[in-house]
Amino acid sequence: MDSVRSHDGKSVENAPPRFKAWSLKHAHSHNFNEILVSLSGNHLYGIDGKTFAFVPGNFVLLPRQLPHDSVYGLHHAECIDFWIHFLPHNRVMLNFLHHIPGRDHISTPVPVPSVSILEDFKRVGTLLDSEQGQQKAQHFLTYLLYELFDVLMNADGKPQTMNVIPLIDSIKQYVTEHLTDRLSLSDLAGAAGYSPFHFHRIFLEAEGITPRNFVEGQRLKKACELLKAGYTMTSAAMDSGFSTSSQFARVFKRQFQLSPSGWLKSIP
Repeated sequence: MDSVRSHDGKSVENAPPRFKAWSLKHAHSHNFNEILVSLSGNHLYGIDGKTFAFVPGNFVLLPRQLPHDSVYGLHHAECIDFWIHFLPHNRVMLNFLHHIPGRDHISTPVPVPSVSILEDFKRVGTLLDSEQGQQKAQHFLTYLLYELFDVLMNADGKPQTMNVIPLIDSIKQYVTEHLTDRLSLSDLAGAAGYSPFHFHRIFLEAEGITPRNFVEGQRLKKACELLKAGYTMTSAAMDSGFSTSSQFARVFKRQFQLSPSGWLKSIP
C-alpha cells in the first residue's frame, strides 16, 4: 500500500465494481491519523480508491487526509472492527464498530484502560506527526496494540489491576541505593525483570510519574541534603548521580524555579 501502512491487509484487484463505485462515492478523510483493527468477519474496505480485504488480526494505519469509506454500507459483510483516533490537541479516542449488513452500524466508545497506555498512545501520535519518527512509530504500534488488547481481553470490562506495589517499592529502594549509577529506563526495567515499555507503564500507573522523573527527584533530594551539609555544588552534584554540575543546576532550576545557590540563601 503506498500511503497506507498495513499488517497483512490484501489488495483486491477483482472487487465487485459496485463496491468500488460505492466506496469512491462515500469516501471521506480526517485531519488526524487513525488505526483500523479487524476483530471479526472477513470484509472489504475502500481506501484511497483501492479495495482491501481484511480478516481478523489485520490492522491498518490511515494517515491524515487519506480518503476511505465514510460508513459501512450494504456492500460490507458483517464485521466488528476496532478504531483508534489520534485527535488534535493530543487526544486519543477508542471505539468498537459493529456493522450489521442491511441495518446499521453500532459504534461503542471504549475508555483507555490505564493512564500509562494513554500516555504511550499520545507518544505514538506525536511520532506519527514527525517524518523522522514514523518508522519508530510503526514498530511501537505493533507492541502497543498487543498490550492494549491483552488488557481489554483480560479486564472483563474493567481496567486490569495487578499487585505491583512490592515490585515498585523494591525498585524505588534500588534507586536510592544506586543514585550514582546510570539508572536508565533499560537498567531499571532489567532490575525489575520487565521490558522497558512494560516497566514504564506499570511504574507510571503505580506512582503517577515516570521512572526518569522519580530518579531525578531522588537525586535532587540527595543533592539538597549534601548542599545543606556544606558540600560544594560540584561535589553535591557528582555524589548525587548528576553527570555535571551544570546538568544539576539545570534540573534544579527547572524543578524549583531557583538556582542551587539562590535556594541555599533562602533556607534558614
